[in-house]
Parts: sequence; structure tokens; C-alpha cells
Amino acid sequence: MLTEAKDVSGIARVADYAVQEMQKAAQLDARPAFDPQDAFHKTREAERARDDAERLLKPPSALVGGPETELVPAVREGDQSSVVRLTMVDTLSVPNTISVAASEQRASVANRANVLAPVLDAAVTVGAKGSVQKVFAHQLAALHHHGMEMLVRATQTSMFGPINAAELTRYTNAAVRMFEASQGAALTLQKLQSGGTQRVVVQYQQQVNVSDGGQAVIATKAGRGSRTGGKRRHNAQ
Repeated sequence: MLTEAKDVSGIARVADYAVQEMQKAAQLDARPAFDPQDAFHKTREAERARDDAERLLKPPSALVGGPETELVPAVREGDQSSVVRLTMVDTLSVPNTISVAASEQRASVANRANVLAPVLDAAVTVGAKGSVQKVFAHQLAALHHHGMEMLVRATQTSMFGPINAAELTRYTNAAVRMFEASQGAALTLQKLQSGGTQRVVVQYQQQVNVSDGGQAVIATKAGRGSRTGGKRRHNAQ
């Protein structure tokens, strides 16, 4: 059910009711009628359920946000809304606030992960444009950083001496997995920046062996409409 998630505006509950009415109408249509009178009332009840579903599915007249962000019902005068909902609606009402809030959250998380400097440097270095590219730039830098931390742990010694082989293997494997994930983020970022296209350059090398007294004929691409312009003759001395 939609209402299993946090429903801060009640819109999910309304959507649930609409789904229930549509299901009720479908069940009535599929059920055979017992007699002509039942057929009449069954048809009327199915029509009423469909009408109710259509009415419930109509979006609220006042919405905040947009298709490029998110759409939520606006806060009406007199509504008893929570601080969470008021903050969400306020953020969506000013699109510029969204990018600032997202930037702040990304920086805050990176700072708590102790990778703020590396991820910001990576985003600038790769020329990340937009939030999605920045996210992948942060991922590749953060994963690389923590992979290196795993290698540091693998080479550290404790008060009892060097770590045992099992611990060394565990740290090394963790580092390898992080490096692989970092490389995956880098490849995804490259695809995003290149538009998913790949450029392949093919170079052809031509080798001609001519014996003494022979003559070599090298064919090149003929010009359009030319019969003889595409051949050159070279006399081998």
C-alpha cells in the first residue's frame, strides 16, 4: 500500500482509496449477474466506483514544485502541518533553494565521511556539471580514499607485531572492492559526460613490396565522379 511510507500530506491515503475503487469496479464488471435486477445494480455500482476513483485521482488544485523536481500538495491556510512538511514545501517552492540544500547535504555527508577535500577536488578536476555528475565524482574519490585507508591498515602493525595473514587478506580484499567500485563510478561519469557515445579511431597501414625492375600500383580512395584520379603509379628504381 502507498500509505506504508510516511504520508505527510494525506495524498497517499487518497491514492489508496482511488486504487480500491478501481479494483472494486473491475471486480463488479467481472462478476456474472445473478438476474436482470442484479445486473442493473451491479452496473450502476461499478460506474459509481469508477467515478469515485476518477474524482480521487485528480491532483490537488494547489501544488508546489515542478516536473523537474518533485510535486507535493501546497500547505493550505489553517492546515496543521509538521515541521518536516513545512520545510519540504518551502524548499520546493524556491527551486534555487533545492540546489543549495542538496549541495550543503553532499558537503556535510562528505565531511562526516572525512573525504570532503578529495571529493571536492575530484568534482572540480573532472569538470562535473550538475548534481548527478557531482555525485559520481564524489563516489569515485571517496571510494578511492577509503580503499587507500584499507591498504594503510593492511601495512600497520599492532602492539603484538605485524597483522596476521588473514587480517592482511581481509583489508586487501576490501581495498580491491573499493577500487573496483571507484572505477565503476568513473566509467559511469565518463558515459554521462560523453552522452553515452564512444569514439573509435581506426588507422590503416599499407605495406607494398616491389622487386627490382617491378612496378607498384597503390590504389587510394577515388574521388566522386573520377575514373582515373584514384590511382597513382610509382616506378620502382
